[in-house]
Amino acid sequence: MLTLTLDTNCVSAAAAPQTSDSSAEVAAILELVDRAKAGRVKLQLTAAYDRDVERWRDASGRARRADWLAGVPVVRPVGGVFRLDVSVLGGPDVLASDAEVALDERLRAVLAPTKSARAIQGHEEAPSLASKAFSDIDHLIAHVRSGADAFVTLDMATILCRRERLADDGIRVCTPSEALALL
Repeated sequence: MLTLTLDTNCVSAAAAPQTSDSSAEVAAILELVDRAKAGRVKLQLTAAYDRDVERWRDASGRARRADWLAGVPVVRPVGGVFRLDVSVLGGPDVLASDAEVALDERLRAVLAPTKSARAIQGHEEAPSLASKAFSDIDHLIAHVRSGADAFVTLDMATILCRRERLADDGIRVCTPSEALALL
């Protein structure tokens, strides 16, 4: 059985679709959930999902997403690497291995080259800035650590447009409709 990691934007699109969300992709997310309920696929989120949600100021939006997730059979959270000013003690994130440090460096180069060259302010100076800067990287590292089969996202601007480079690191990235085709 395949295990799929859902990006935060998949939860957002399914729980509170926006006009910019493809109706076909939202339908594909809902079909993935139906198949998970039928025991035909496993779905997971990463610890970075919880950090993404903490940054949202819209309490009703957070509640809609939590309500939607309550009906989804999700294994969560899958921890990533521990980051100062991002991770919490006692949470699911762990100290990075040498291989994970190297993966982190490669992902920074692929996804956010400008962020690896400048300092990221700590939580005291700019609450949530560090977690936002590393969100995509943390999602992907946790995905790799978990051994899941594909990372499912709607993020064309950052992740999907770099899928070939991510595949070089063994990271299969796909849209929800492409994930359905894998099943």
